[in-house]
Amino acid sequence: STAFILMVIGLLVAIGLSTAYAFITMKRIFFGQPSPDQPKGEGLEVKKAILIPIIIIAVVGVLLFFFPGIFIDPLTKFLSAFTG
Repeated sequence: STAFILMVIGLLVAIGLSTAYAFITMKRIFFGQPSPDQPKGEGLEVKKAILIPIIIIAVVGVLLFFFPGIFIDPLTKFLSAFTG
């Protein structure tokens, strides 16, 4: 149907834009010049503050790797109900 084709086109455009912005962001973060007004002594606190979100993301990633049905089953049910 036309609605499905438009949804797929919209999703492909969104995926392309997200990927492009992600690459630009990664380039600026990892290969850009450091900011001159960045404080020099706060690196350790920043590392500690970001450790908890990294651990949460890693645990969720490992769980979804070993138990993909947690995410895939509800998604397939939703998509089958949405597409008819």
